[in-house]
Amino acid sequence: MERDQILEKLARSVSDLDPDLAVEAAHEAREANIKPIEAIQEGLAKGMGVVSELFDEGEMFVPQILIAAEAFESAVAVLVENLSAEEADIGRGKVICHTVQGDIHDVGKNIVKTMFKANGFEVIDMGRDVPVDDVVAKAKELNVDIVTGSALMTTTMPAQRDIIQGLKEGDLYT
Repeated sequence: MERDQILEKLARSVSDLDPDLAVEAAHEAREANIKPIEAIQEGLAKGMGVVSELFDEGEMFVPQILIAAEAFESAVAVLVENLSAEEADIGRGKVICHTVQGDIHDVGKNIVKTMFKANGFEVIDMGRDVPVDDVVAKAKELNVDIVTGSALMTTTMPAQRDIIQGLKEGDLYT
């Protein structure tokens, strides 16, 4: 299969919500010596762009975005499974994604995480219900470029303010 066909298959696997096809296409990309960053940006990210457009038009909904994200992440795992840490770094920066302390809803976090990955960022997913101090410590330890915090419940939104304050106090926020 030709390079362009493989990249189109990667894009289609995401836009068609097909994780199995995504894995198959990712293996084909590796066999064809397509660089992971190229497969991600020219294939998977284009498929996610289609998903984003359909969502904006009201033709796709959050559950479908999660399936698209699963396809995307499954393919990325195949593309980078044998790479060294240096080879896997695609260089846009490091991002921490988490759901703030007291909140267990991670749909928003997962969507943001996928979009950052699709755009070449190294993503550190800290999970759900993450204490403020843990986020600040991890940001400092890893010298991240961006910290994202998802909060669905309004009662947990103050944790985002506390994270900003902690980053400021640690000279990690300007």
